[in-house]
Amino acid sequence: MGAPPVANNIPPMGGPPSMGPPGGAPRPMIGMPRPMGPGGAQVRPPQTNTQMMAAGSGGSGTEQQVQEVLNALGNLFNVYSQVEPNAKVKQQTEIVYNLLRDRLQEGTLSPNVLSMLLPMLVAADQNNLQVAQNIHKDMIQKCWNEVKDWINGLKVLITFKQRFQQ
Repeated sequence: MGAPPVANNIPPMGGPPSMGPPGGAPRPMIGMPRPMGPGGAQVRPPQTNTQMMAAGSGGSGTEQQVQEVLNALGNLFNVYSQVEPNAKVKQQTEIVYNLLRDRLQEGTLSPNVLSMLLPMLVAADQNNLQVAQNIHKDMIQKCWNEVKDWINGLKVLITFKQRFQQ
């Protein structure tokens, strides 16, 4: 008798989900927290080229443009949050506002979306609500996949401006 054939020595595919490459670190399971880096900070996955372009100059817009959008959005939301009587609607709008604010700060919005956001917010601030609503509709039609998570919150803010003409 000799050694078993080489093909029989290959470990079965699959194995426990936490097994990584031989000699490597275990792979995290889906839904598990990301591995911690030095100092306890979560390790972020590498950015895609699109994200790097958006975060750097010439990507999704200048830092000044992003800051102008953040300021206009923040001003509109602050007035809204002081006046809105419905706590549940206010809480839902705040969640969406925070999501949009985070995406702006991370630089993950496309130049197309950024180029529509500021004029829409300025129009709402100046009570030119028809223009703001038209830009809102354009964003839905042209950029749905990118705006679907937070666009309804902007609609709430524009409608608020229309109701109270602040």
